[in-house]
Amino acid sequence: MTLPLPLRHVPAANGRYDSGRRIRAGTLIRACLFDIGWPLRQAARRSGYSRNRVGEFAAGEPADPEFVAWLCALRAIHKRFSSPFARSINVTGNRPPYRGREVYRAITVIGWSTRLLAARMGEHRTALSRHLDRGGALEPRSSRWLELLETGHETYPRPEYRVFTTDTEGFSHV
Repeated sequence: MTLPLPLRHVPAANGRYDSGRRIRAGTLIRACLFDIGWPLRQAARRSGYSRNRVGEFAAGEPADPEFVAWLCALRAIHKRFSSPFARSINVTGNRPPYRGREVYRAITVIGWSTRLLAARMGEHRTALSRHLDRGGALEPRSSRWLELLETGHETYPRPEYRVFTTDTEGFSHV
């Protein structure tokens, strides 16, 4: 089931705002954040919007179309590469597997914690941290999965921050 992208807050025929479109936009944003693995605070840090503003977007307030498109693009990457065992991951090539430094760089780019990485990999957090701290490397499939997610986040930089004004039906640069 695909949800429509409600990019604009449209008044209904009776002069009131169409709350159904607002709820769908908020639902889409919450679903994107859940699939990416970000709480509101991390989404705010990554997007440049305040935590309160991202919370308002998630609650159904009018959202910046670029913000919604950016979140949906990141969600698509996380859906495609949902785990190290996803069929869409191709492990061919001669890249060395990620070691501690590369893993920590990748999770910094993605915006995850070591705890969330371990949960997505199906590993115990402490065991994963100890393995990486001792100089160990990830399995080739897990390494490629993390590399694909990192590349996806680098491909879609955060949107340019703009103030959304509902009375003029447009945006103004700050």
